[in-house]
Amino acid sequence: MLCLGFWPARAESPAELKKRLEVLHKALEPDGELAFSTRTVLDTSDYVLKALSGPQTVARTRIVKGKRVTVRVPVASKVNAIKDTQLVAELMATLEKGEDPFATRTGDMHLAFRSPSDGTFQPFRLIVPEGFDREKQYPLVIALHGQSGNENTYPDRYVRLDNQDRVFEKLGRERGYILVSPRRRKSPSGDSAVDVDVLELIDRVSAMYPVRQDQVFLTGHSSGGMGTWQVGYRHPERFAGLAAVGSAFSAVPMMMDRMKIEQFPTLPHMYVQGRRDRLSTNAGARNLVSYLKPRLNNFVYKEFPDAHGTLGVTSMPTVFDFFDAIREGRELMPSDEVAKYAPPSAARRAVRSKKPAAIQPKPTQ
Repeated sequence: MLCLGFWPARAESPAELKKRLEVLHKALEPDGELAFSTRTVLDTSDYVLKALSGPQTVARTRIVKGKRVTVRVPVASKVNAIKDTQLVAELMATLEKGEDPFATRTGDMHLAFRSPSDGTFQPFRLIVPEGFDREKQYPLVIALHGQSGNENTYPDRYVRLDNQDRVFEKLGRERGYILVSPRRRKSPSGDSAVDVDVLELIDRVSAMYPVRQDQVFLTGHSSGGMGTWQVGYRHPERFAGLAAVGSAFSAVPMMMDRMKIEQFPTLPHMYVQGRRDRLSTNAGARNLVSYLKPRLNNFVYKEFPDAHGTLGVTSMPTVFDFFDAIREGRELMPSDEVAKYAPPSAARRAVRSKKPAAIQPKPTQ
């Protein structure tokens, strides 16, 4: 089959989708308050088509043969031009038929919503297990990425090296969770916006799919773990349990003091540390555990032999085990002892095993 241009044969271009979207906006928005599912389709379509219509390259300065030159490099878009436009086309088609666009849709979806805090588009990944039954209710896990991540981090980057399993999606599918991975605001001034976005996602996904409101869980890695504490303890009534991974930074106990977490001693809380973690150190973990244990009745500490980058993948089954125990009303797993120091790597041990060269005395004059 001959395919001309960038778009696959019989696939609509962004310009054609934009025309259909304008018709939908004119037809639906005069009706007043829209259902969450309808708003999600319109927000997602606006976000994807706006991203694809923006500049595809940006100017960057490079040093070439000792001279500073300006070059054009591709924009690192978070939108998949083929996959996301296909999803937008399918969702709009259901709206045009007057049907619920998420009535039977499962699997991995890259969606967006307009944040109530500032009106900006905030993308998120939604993963619904295959074969879900609308007559049942499902637990929900919201996962917050770290400083350098985005909404695709948990679904796409947390991959096992031995079999290339996407761990987050696999665990959700096997254990029957609906999964949400939002793009987390990065600026300190965006803390309140993160709260609004997470609570909006809980309400929105709960309106689109049957979510058990007493089984909503929050987790995060690195600074996403700090976000887990901030959102979770500011709104403890919305969550059944919290799990922070690799987040024992020096400012955390002071932050928790300000939030007065001792007022919520029964909220189940897990913290996971990597013994080789150089960002969230073992010293920080000892300080954090000594702070949390006297204040929380349902606190679990688990430790893995990982560095910061691999800890999220290795520990994720244990995080889901923790959530499963809460859901099923089982006794929580026992805590580990905090390591006193980070064991040296093989390369560092080899360097330490070499005897230093003898110091030669300075020649006398």
